[in-house]
Amino acid sequence: MRLTPWEEERLQIFSAAELARRHRSVGLRLNQPEAVALICDAMLEAARAGATYPEVEAAGRAAVRPDELMDGVRALVDEVRLEVLLGDGTRLVVLVDPLGPDDPLAAPAGTPRTGSASPTDPGPGAGPASTGGGRA
Repeated sequence: MRLTPWEEERLQIFSAAELARRHRSVGLRLNQPEAVALICDAMLEAARAGATYPEVEAAGRAAVRPDELMDGVRALVDEVRLEVLLGDGTRLVVLVDPLGPDDPLAAPAGTPRTGSASPTDPGPGAGPASTGGGRA
């Protein structure tokens, strides 16, 4: 079977997300790569199912709860960038602070987290997913 680089990366994201789901199901707290994999997998699945841009963004934000993370992980993931295929073409979804602020006092409870979005091309060599902060 021949896969494109995009398809190979999608399978890597899926595999990492499956491992994260297994760890989460037995009560283990998630590390940075596992959290990012779950966020990316949720967004790719939402896009595959025909979701709109805001729905894809919401799926990524809902994929991981802060209480499921190892200490310090929230500070490592300040941004997640992911290319998804929507009905109007490939779009870059950028989630800023996808896991919430590292300091729970930084934003009052119930304050919606906002992300920036850009339908632009991320540049040459960019794959479907990348993270800010603690880049993997």
